[in-house]
Amino acid sequence: MRKLILIFLLLSTISYGRALRLCLSHFGNNTQEKINLIEVKEVSRNPQPAFTKHYGYYKLEIEKGNKTIYFTYFNSLFYEYSTTKNREIKKFEECFFIPYLKPPFEITVLKLGKRIFAETIKTISHKSAFKVETTGKNKIKIALISDSYNSKIEFIKDCKKLEKEFLSYKPYSDFKQYIVFKPVFVKNKTFTNKNTFGMKRYITVSKVREIYDTLEKTDCDFFIVVVNSRDYGGSGILNNFCCVTAKNKYSGFVFVHEFGHYFAGLGDEYYSSKTTYNGFYPKGFEPLEPNLTRQVNLNKIKWKDLIKKGTPIPTPPIEKYKNTVGLFEGGGYLAKGIYRPQLHCIMKDRGYNKFCKVCKKAIADRIREIIKH
Repeated sequence: MRKLILIFLLLSTISYGRALRLCLSHFGNNTQEKINLIEVKEVSRNPQPAFTKHYGYYKLEIEKGNKTIYFTYFNSLFYEYSTTKNREIKKFEECFFIPYLKPPFEITVLKLGKRIFAETIKTISHKSAFKVETTGKNKIKIALISDSYNSKIEFIKDCKKLEKEFLSYKPYSDFKQYIVFKPVFVKNKTFTNKNTFGMKRYITVSKVREIYDTLEKTDCDFFIVVVNSRDYGGSGILNNFCCVTAKNKYSGFVFVHEFGHYFAGLGDEYYSSKTTYNGFYPKGFEPLEPNLTRQVNLNKIKWKDLIKKGTPIPTPPIEKYKNTVGLFEGGGYLAKGIYRPQLHCIMKDRGYNKFCKVCKKAIADRIREIIKH
């Protein structure tokens, strides 16, 4: 009897989440774009944190009774593909764990404020057989998922090395007590695609739904696919996916850089490296990312509160201003017409070990939002 009571008390302290797994198929080319619903399924785990700042080019909304119940911004690999010259129709998967809601309700996706998909959900698939114990409230839980590994020991070793380097960078080092890494070993499984859009370094997640099959059984908020490779490369798409190779000398740096895209919506500040994008930021279009702008009017610059009085706008790229927050020309794959906050940053320079103050603030704000601190 005493044993049964102890088991009951133990089980009563375990919390199981409740969410919906939503998967979309995003497809088209540089002249057309469509989204189809793949599935809406109830799962026993917590929803992922919503991204509520308008840094994403797409917005997922859940409406019930003409009221918006939930929304989150995200970016899509399709958006990048649509700026290339390739006219082949390609499909990309996008998945989310959203708060549980009884049907009927409506799913809407907007692109830059324009509705491109809407569907009313009248029924949902039954709950999965797995129950995920939810622990560590006010923590940022990051799953590290193996890709192309045969040895679990080797994978764990690589994970520990990446974790150590990740937590050596500010502002993550300032919040290390809130960040939890969870290695997830899947033997001899490949989730990624190399040479995306013809760029050898651009390694992306091609099997997002299969990743979410794994995440259904994992208590985490975010995920990184760790690729067993010595190549230089990786990717990060806001509120969508992130991956990095594990055995390159720059792997730790790439991890931090790509996680900046995925976690905080940061933009690339470099402009001299080769890309296949065409018109990623069309003339006259103001980037949504917090660390890029076309504005040269001080009062309209996103980070104006961090610019000290007397700083020249635009700011000359000279030694005198190497540690100054200003307006430096060059960013977002363009040498002219787009500006970044500082001369150097992890989002610009390969191997550089600091975020600029604007990027650091964006990351810290996102962390505080999640941990409610």
